[in-house]
Amino acid sequence: RGNILTTSADQDITLYLYFISQFKVLLHYLFIFFWPFSLSFDYDVRLAQHFYDLDVLVPLLICAGLFAGAVWLYRRQEHMLVVFGLLWFALAMVPRASIIPSTELICDYKTYPASFGMMLLLAYALVQAACYVMQKISVVAFNQRTMSALAGSVGVFCIVMSIYSGVRNVVWRSEIDFWGDAIAKAPKARGFNNYAIALWESGKQEEALAYFHKAIEKDDFYAEPHVNLATIYQMRNDQDKAFDHYKRALEIGEAHPELFNNLGMLHFSNQSWDAAEYCLKEAVKLRPYYSKSQCNLGKVYQVKNKREEALACYENAIRGDYQDAEIYYLHGSLSLEMGKIDNALASLEKIDKNYQDTAFLVGCCYYNRPSYAKAAEYFAFAHQKDPQNAVYAYNYAQTLLNLRRFDHALKLYDQCMNSAHEYPYIKLHRAKCLYEVGRRDDAKKSLKELLTSKLPKEVLDDAVALQKELKLT
Repeated sequence: RGNILTTSADQDITLYLYFISQFKVLLHYLFIFFWPFSLSFDYDVRLAQHFYDLDVLVPLLICAGLFAGAVWLYRRQEHMLVVFGLLWFALAMVPRASIIPSTELICDYKTYPASFGMMLLLAYALVQAACYVMQKISVVAFNQRTMSALAGSVGVFCIVMSIYSGVRNVVWRSEIDFWGDAIAKAPKARGFNNYAIALWESGKQEEALAYFHKAIEKDDFYAEPHVNLATIYQMRNDQDKAFDHYKRALEIGEAHPELFNNLGMLHFSNQSWDAAEYCLKEAVKLRPYYSKSQCNLGKVYQVKNKREEALACYENAIRGDYQDAEIYYLHGSLSLEMGKIDNALASLEKIDKNYQDTAFLVGCCYYNRPSYAKAAEYFAFAHQKDPQNAVYAYNYAQTLLNLRRFDHALKLYDQCMNSAHEYPYIKLHRAKCLYEVGRRDDAKKSLKELLTSKLPKEVLDDAVALQKELKLT
């Protein structure tokens, strides 16, 4: 994908064509040890098309000559290290240079196991060359000038090789340097796409977009740049362009989980719930442990009021490949809503209590256990974080009432009185607090007003019972 080895993207890579191309591959791998310049992660080399092409016959004859030479040396029992080095190289390259196609034809990293044989051969050749030179020097004049010239030559050679090694190592300094070097020597769609990703991650967004488009120009049957462009346009709320690129990726036949996840969320933002559900199900089908898709599918189910299915998705997300605060929050809040207090606490306590209304939800869990002291601790934090929130204040007051901290609870009930219509029992609880802090007359007056108001019958019945209990009739 994004790395065309044939003359066109729709041509098949056959075992035969791949095999006859291996002679030039082997020759290239041998050559780079003796001329280590213009190295590249990947080379823009294509498969040979016919056996009688020069790029097949010439490398084949050279490889055959090397093999014949190794056999000749072996039979003469001479230079056995050369034979061993060539044999090591050949055997180590067999898994690569075969009839079994791979996504690259020539990549430098493929020679790592085989390099031992070549390095041994090179070391042997250097030692032999040094011995030969020293013999010649001893025959000629052995003087200081000769030795200085020899030492200087060796020194210059080492310096040049060291400098070039340093320059080459710079290529591995960053993703931008690495893929920039790759596209300079092998301008393929995959290289352009990966270079664009590196640019995007470094903040060079407009430049990245240009290289994504270059990748598409190189190979429009390569879906990855389409998916990346769609994701970027989706982030920029340019939905039409995002849909176009997702559509093209699907036409090509790309079907990876990230694509379906992003497309599902694009439908989600348009409130196309059925389309979002379909896409996210496809993402989950392709990668069941994909936490992000499981979480997003749970959101869709919640919108569709399928709470059991939503909860199952959130639990799958927790067991998946990635967990964050949002996943734990959604699982915890839905568990609390469904009355599964232990499950809710297990998730919510993994989140910082500053995250959204986590402190309040944890307080609700402890209140329902009931564990009022612990609930009060979390409600206090939530109330302090948002003092104007009447829901926080009312629940905090309820907890303090159960803890018999009537004076503090009374202040919170007073704060909520502007929203009394939302809390039918608030006047009843407030009257109880008034009585307990010694304001008997105010409590009596509050209960009388309550009994004349239009409230549900169960509230009025409780008010009569409290009135009798406190002897305020």
